[in-house]
Amino acid sequence: MKLKNKIILVGHAASGRDFLIENKFNTSISHTTRPMREGEEDGKTYHFVSDDVFNKMIQDNLFFEHKEFNEWKYGTSKKSIEKAEVFIFTPSGIKSLPKEFTDKAIIVFFDIDQEIRTIRLSKRKDGETARRIVADYNDFYNFKQFTIRVTNPTFNPKALLQTIKCYDGII
Repeated sequence: MKLKNKIILVGHAASGRDFLIENKFNTSISHTTRPMREGEEDGKTYHFVSDDVFNKMIQDNLFFEHKEFNEWKYGTSKKSIEKAEVFIFTPSGIKSLPKEFTDKAIIVFFDIDQEIRTIRLSKRKDGETARRIVADYNDFYNFKQFTIRVTNPTFNPKALLQTIKCYDGII
């Protein structure tokens, strides 16, 4: 299924925004300098690169956008922007995108209760729960640039996908 608009997923840590990745969409895979977490795969979750490689990509103008978040660098390559339909960004990442890109995008905001996200994050056992909650609070403060807002932590992925299709003008 080819969508005419790009879909941007944005949400706090452990909010469930990865659901579209499992629905056979051509999803952007960002580059990052952060270490790989348990269960992640290079080239599938992120392209995990060194600081030197990331900086060289910046120097070679290979990124559509890039940001530093929580002491790590994240970037979306120009190549990925051309072929992907679904992207995951932070609010600061969205702010750095060109207006002509965001005007054509459907932005889905996963605004799940902090208590639920804290429980989900603590199950990851990486010791970063508190840091992520604080970082999200700062990054999402006064965030209003979205098309669809998801607040149900047990949202129905098929129903959400149907809503996204309606916004895209497919139905």
